[in-house]
Amino acid sequence: MREIQYNINYNKSELSVIIITDFTLCILSTLLSFYLRIGHFSLQKYSPLIPMLVSICLVLIGFWFFGFYQKKIKFKILVKIMLMTKMIAIYCFVFFSIFTIYAIDGVPRSIGIIQPIILFFLITVFKIYFYILAGDIKDKLTNLRSFLISILVIYFLIFPAVMNY
Repeated sequence: MREIQYNINYNKSELSVIIITDFTLCILSTLLSFYLRIGHFSLQKYSPLIPMLVSICLVLIGFWFFGFYQKKIKFKILVKIMLMTKMIAIYCFVFFSIFTIYAIDGVPRSIGIIQPIILFFLITVFKIYFYILAGDIKDKLTNLRSFLISILVIYFLIFPAVMNY
């Protein structure tokens, strides 16, 4: 299977939209994980502020470190998927360590498990969306099928292991 290399040049506005989207996904995944854990949006007993800030810092630093926020990106799609998976795995370990093992007052321990799963799903979907929109649509759609199959394989390998935990 021959894989096409993509060259994407982001201007400042596109790059800022990507960063703001990641920022928003961190907030959304934290709120959604609190909703799944507590069962309602009344956060009188628990405060999602600390997990939101930790999530935002870890994601922004991780994506910057792994080169997702560069203005010019040359990549093969499977290499970027593997880099994103590696970054999310590191994020999951750190977030799990802080909120499940160490335990922060006012934050349920299960947030350390639920939030990274939700964030992984949201970021993967939005990164696919941005990579399809950036650059040549025709070239991207030819490899979309193999790309989606690899994403499904990743999900079917990770989610059963998490669900059996």
